[in-house]
Amino acid sequence: MKNRRNHIIVAPHPDDEIIGCFDILNNFKNNVIIVYVDDNINKQRKEETKKVAELFESVKAQIFVNQVPQHLLADDPVIHYPDPIYENHFLHRLQGNIGEQMVRYLNQDIVFYSTNMTAPYTYEIDNPEEKKKYLDEIYPSQKSLWEYDHKYFLFEGHCQWYNRLHFIQEKEETKPKENPNEVESEIVVSSNE
Repeated sequence: MKNRRNHIIVAPHPDDEIIGCFDILNNFKNNVIIVYVDDNINKQRKEETKKVAELFESVKAQIFVNQVPQHLLADDPVIHYPDPIYENHFLHRLQGNIGEQMVRYLNQDIVFYSTNMTAPYTYEIDNPEEKKKYLDEIYPSQKSLWEYDHKYFLFEGHCQWYNRLHFIQEKEETKPKENPNEVESEIVVSSNE
């Protein structure tokens, strides 16, 4: 039996993984890897991230690097990047653009998420009090962000992009099977002039 796929969350900042992917953290038991890609994470915020793995049983690894390590791509994961269009912060858009390139040229399975809730695909989550509790407990240094702006814990959004190759492959897979007794003929006319 094939193992369940990993879900990799690319977080430009500590707290993006909860703000944008709380539903992912809650629903994929021991199958989430968080990749923090900001070089300038201070010691306090890095220390705070340790609580993420303690409180979410879905987190099996947290990595601090500049990009998703190649060996993690070999297992065909679903990768969650910040949205390349609707995010305001430049690091979020930069990472989103990397995700977009992976969709376009590598046919990687990418899901974009939103942290600022301006994307048209956002929805109200079922358990905002729980999300706020996790944010408060894990990231007290950032509490002022969601103290007066409830979008950080009330909403979430996920959007999957596909490249053209995906639709071609899907179309081929859904083609009706040919009749094995049917013979296709071709007439070739050659001219010997």
